[in-house]
Order: sequence, then C-alpha cells, then structure tokens
Amino acid sequence: MPRCFCDLSGTALAACQGAELLEQAQSASGTCPQKQSYSLKLDAKDGRIYNEQNFFQRAAKAGTVQKWKKWHSVPLLGIPNCVGFGLHADSYRFLVFSDLGRSLQSVLSDGLHLLKEKAAFQIAIRVLDCLEYIHENEYVHGDITAENIYLNPADLTQVTLAGYGFAFRYCPGGKHVAWREGSRTPHEGTVEFISLDSHKGTGPSRRSDLESLGYCLLKWLCGVLPWSDELAKVQAVVEQKEREAVTVPEKCSRPGWMGLEQPGIVEGVSAHGRVWKEMGFKVPSNPNQLLPEGMGEWLQDEEPEMAIWQLEFLCCSNVPFFADALESYLQQVMALEYEEKPNYAALRQLFGKPLERMKASAYDSLDVRVVP
Repeated sequence: MPRCFCDLSGTALAACQGAELLEQAQSASGTCPQKQSYSLKLDAKDGRIYNEQNFFQRAAKAGTVQKWKKWHSVPLLGIPNCVGFGLHADSYRFLVFSDLGRSLQSVLSDGLHLLKEKAAFQIAIRVLDCLEYIHENEYVHGDITAENIYLNPADLTQVTLAGYGFAFRYCPGGKHVAWREGSRTPHEGTVEFISLDSHKGTGPSRRSDLESLGYCLLKWLCGVLPWSDELAKVQAVVEQKEREAVTVPEKCSRPGWMGLEQPGIVEGVSAHGRVWKEMGFKVPSNPNQLLPEGMGEWLQDEEPEMAIWQLEFLCCSNVPFFADALESYLQQVMALEYEEKPNYAALRQLFGKPLERMKASAYDSLDVRVVP
C-alpha cells in the first residue's frame, strides 16, 4: 500500500477523539493514479476499528470476495475493498478503502428521509447478498443502518455495506456460539435498529442482522418507527420492539401509520388539512403546493417530477404497495431460531418479485437521486 494516503495532521486526529473519523483521501506517494480516491477511517488504536481490522483480515480479503462472487454468480457484491491498514503515531489506527462514496443516510438527509419502494428493495437485496457472504464467513455485521450503507454517486449500481466496528464472530471454527443473555454489553450498536438479541446482551447471530435490516426498511419507506421518539429510553425501545416487531408492517399498511387518513393523491389532501396542520405541515390554498414546514426552498430547486414524487410520499400513496413484502420478510425473520440458517434466496425473492413487476433488477442503477 502507499506509505501515505493523506495529511494525518493534528487537526484531523483531534477530530477523531471519542469517535471514528471517515475521510476521503488521495495517495501522496506517487505510486497510485493521481485521481484515484480512497476512504480513510481513523480511530483510537484500541477502539472498534481494531475489531473491524480483524474482520477484514479474517473474512473479507479481496481474493475471498472474488471467489464468492464467481461461485454464487453474483454480479456485484458490496463488501468494501480494504487496501491497507496500520498505526499512526502509536495512538491511532487507520483503515484505507477504495472510495466508498456517500452514506445512504446522507442521501436520505438531502430529501424527506424516504426511499421509493424500488430503491428500498434494490438496496435490501444488495445488503442480503452482503450478509449472506459475511455470515458464511463466520461473522455477523451487528450494526445495519443507513449510516453504514454507501452509494457511489458516479455509479449507482455500486452499493457497499461498511462499518464493521460491531462485527461479531458468531461461528468460530464452524461452531455457533450458544445463546447466553448478558454475555456481552447490552444495547451495542445503533439503538433504533439493533436486534432484540443485541438489546439483551447476547451475541448477535444471523437473524439479528436480518431483523435490523427489516427495521431499516420500515424507516426508509415509512419515515418513522414506533419507537423512534423513545430512543433516549432504551428499555422503552426494547418493549416496543418486543410488542410490535412483527405487527409493524401491518401498521405501516394502514392509513393510520403516519397519523392521518390516507388521502391517496396530492389533489385529495385539502380535505385533511386539520390533520396535516397537527403534524406540522402547512396547507396552502392550492393543495398541489402542499409542503412540509421548512422544505419549500428545497422543493423549489427540484425538477418537477421529483417534487411531485416527494409530495406523493407525503400523501402516503406509496405505503400499500410494499407492506405485503415487508410483512412477509419480518414474519420469516422473527420466526428464526438463534442458531438457524436463514433462507437468503427466499428472502431476496420477497423483494425481487415486486422488482420484476416494475421490470427492474436489484443490480440495475438505484432508483435514487444522489449528488456527489
């Protein structure tokens, strides 16, 4: 690897204290193409980045990934390409990846924090591919979130699952760890999306990653989870997940999921002005101009068809179409035993069939707008 990928200045390292830092970098050694970019992750020497480094050394070498793709006839597999790692000043550990692009969370934050059904299902299948690879190599990811999924603005066929700081070797030497509550620190990972196993302090297993992906899909498609407002009260989140994990899709498919009657299309919104106002929306005299508070300037900059799509999302017209697939997914995942191997092909098919009806594939360019 090149000896120096970027300026490891005091400023950059100071920003790293207490939390990992991910920056775009370029080679300074002259041994790599001038315009080739990398993603550089920095963290304290003994931070979670050490766990991530171990994952890449054990389970995600480039040759292993390529063999998997060929053996399973997978055209694209979003495992990061780790091209180097090391220590800086004996205090900070770094990992260097081929450029990851932008996180899905940053893309969601550009808009209304929602994905179209097509894009969500494309991403779901791509993440399932990654999870099958990881799981077959004795690890689980442990922290599936939009922050850890990356898109390449220059090539939207590229979807990468990154962020292996919470990766757990659930099956060392082919022997699955036993379920033991309290054997690990409870609630490790992103509270909104981690599995019930992680909440209880047992080692996450294959079902844990799949459960987290289900929660992510609900958030991307519906905009909110039943526990999204309770994140400061972890036990309340756990209780909500235990109570509503399988029934969430049913709620999402009902008009009441977003707290309003389903208007269906933009033109029908005016009849529901009171509800929209209670939710913090302003309802102008022309319902086609309905905008969420603070989003007016953003939508004015959008192309007309994009603005119309965003408004349709506000009317929840997208909800009924994805509920069946999502409900089936969560029901199957939540029924898995701790040590049970999931049927990844069947889970992919739940999202693949709707994509086929749209004449689309999971490996097409994502149906999402991403700026560099």
